[in-house]
Amino acid sequence: MFRTFVCMVLRMCVVNDSNSVSADFKFVVDADGGLAVDYTLRTKAQTNYLPLVGLQVDMASENTFASWFGYGPHETFPNKRRAAVLGLWEGRGVFGSHDARKTFLKNGAAEATATSQGYISRDVSAPKVLRFVPYVIGRTEKGRLKEPEMQIPSVGTYAGRLIIK
Repeated sequence: MFRTFVCMVLRMCVVNDSNSVSADFKFVVDADGGLAVDYTLRTKAQTNYLPLVGLQVDMASENTFASWFGYGPHETFPNKRRAAVLGLWEGRGVFGSHDARKTFLKNGAAEATATSQGYISRDVSAPKVLRFVPYVIGRTEKGRLKEPEMQIPSVGTYAGRLIIK
């Protein structure tokens, strides 16, 4: 009897001697068809823009993103949460970054719930793409820096879990 299927993937990208990113992914499919993706991302980089790391979902249509439970209705960032309110928010037609606990996707009769700790991000230029980004310590608002020549040391391990049922 089929109970659980586990698949492990490890990827490493070395840019040069001082910049690298490695990622471990563990995909677990349970007997009910639920999918859990555990990931660990390790960064070692000097950059003037802190890159987003996480998972990306290509949705069937731009109306698939139904709602989310987390902070909203406006964009939220680690340094800007004062105006945000914890609640259940409508996702259709919403773009930007939002601190989310659960994301509800619906396309016709098909439904899915994605649980993650971190942010969901959706750009108006790619409305069918939804990104799940773990909390990033020290991430500036929209990745902006005060001085363009300033370098951010991004050395750390970012771990997360995305569950889709």
